[in-house]
Amino acid sequence: MSLLILNKQERLRYIGFDDTLFLILGIPVLALFVPIAFFDYGVDIFKGQNFLMNYIESMIHVMVYWVGFRTFVIYVRKKYEGFGHTRKRIMYEFIFILFYGGIMSTVLKYLLKDYCGFPADVAPYKGFIATYFSSIFVLSIYEGLYLYHQNKENILKQEQFKRAHIQSQLQGLRDQVNPHFLFNSLNTLTNIIHEDKTLATSFLKNMSDVYRYILEKRDEQLIPLKDEIQFIESYVFLQKERFKNNLEVTIEVSDYFLEKCVVPLSLQILFENAIKHNIISGKYPLQINVFVDSDKKLVVRNNLQIKSQSMPSTGVGLKNIISRYAFFTNQSVDVVETENEFKVAIPLIESPEMKSE
Repeated sequence: MSLLILNKQERLRYIGFDDTLFLILGIPVLALFVPIAFFDYGVDIFKGQNFLMNYIESMIHVMVYWVGFRTFVIYVRKKYEGFGHTRKRIMYEFIFILFYGGIMSTVLKYLLKDYCGFPADVAPYKGFIATYFSSIFVLSIYEGLYLYHQNKENILKQEQFKRAHIQSQLQGLRDQVNPHFLFNSLNTLTNIIHEDKTLATSFLKNMSDVYRYILEKRDEQLIPLKDEIQFIESYVFLQKERFKNNLEVTIEVSDYFLEKCVVPLSLQILFENAIKHNIISGKYPLQINVFVDSDKKLVVRNNLQIKSQSMPSTGVGLKNIISRYAFFTNQSVDVVETENEFKVAIPLIESPEMKSE
C-alpha cells in the first residue's frame, strides 16, 4: 500500500480524517504565515518585488516539510497503531522532525539560493525556528485529530462488543437449552440408561458440564483455549452418543497454543453449525477437524454435505464470532467454503496475564 494513501477509508484509518482539503488549503496558508511571523517581513511582504519569489520559496519549504512529515506519520502509524502506542509514536515523530527538518533545511537552502537563485537572505536560526514550528504545528493537528478519531472508534467498538456479547450469551443459551438439544440429549440418555448405567452416568456428567460451562463462562470476555476445548469434548461426547460413529471429531492442538485465548462459546457455535446444517449418516459421516494452521489461527473444518433446510441459516452465529473478535484483534476471522468443505479460522489471542508479565 502506498504511503500516499489515495483511498479515503485508509486516510481515515491512518490519518484520522480526510486531509485532502487540509493539504490543499493548509500548505499555501502556512507558506504565507511563516514569512510574516518569523522573517520580519510583516505586511510589507505584499509590496516588494520579491513577494512572488519569497512566497514560492516559502511554499516549497512548507510543501517539502509537510509532505515528508505526513508520509512518516503514516509509516509510523502503520507500525504503531492505536492508543497503546501513542507515546512511542510521538517520540519517533519528534526525532524525525529534528533530523528531517535539519537535513532538508540545508538541502533546500543550497538548491533554492545557490542553485536556483532565490533570495533566501534569512538568518539561519530563524529558518530553523520556522521549520520546527511548522512541523510541530502540523504534528499537533495530525496527532490530535488521529487520537480523537481513535477515541470515537474505540467507543463505537465497545458498544458493538457489548451488543455482540449479549447476543453471544443469548445465542449460546438458545443453542444449548433449546428444546431440540434438550430433547435429543434426554432421549439418548433414556436409550442408554437401561443398557449401560456406567455410560449413562458419564453421559449425565458431560451434560451437566456442558450446561455449567454455559452458565459460568457466558459473561467472560476471553477464556483459555484449553477450557473451551475441554467444554467441546463434553459437548462432542453427547453428540457422538446420538450420532455414534457417523460423527468423527479430531482435535489436534499442541500444548503451546492451549494457553492462548478465544472468545467463549466460539467453538460451540462452529460445531453446532456443522452438525445442524450437514447430513450425518452411515453413508455420509460428518468429519470435524480442529487444528492450528500456519498463520497460528485455530481452524474448525468439516466436510460439506448440506442437508435440506426446513429453516434457512441466518448466519447469526458467524456474525457474532466475527464482531466479538473485531473488538480484541485486527486479525480477521477467515471463512472459506468450497465444494467439499467448510472452514473457519479464528485468531488466538494472548491472555491478559501473559501480556502484563
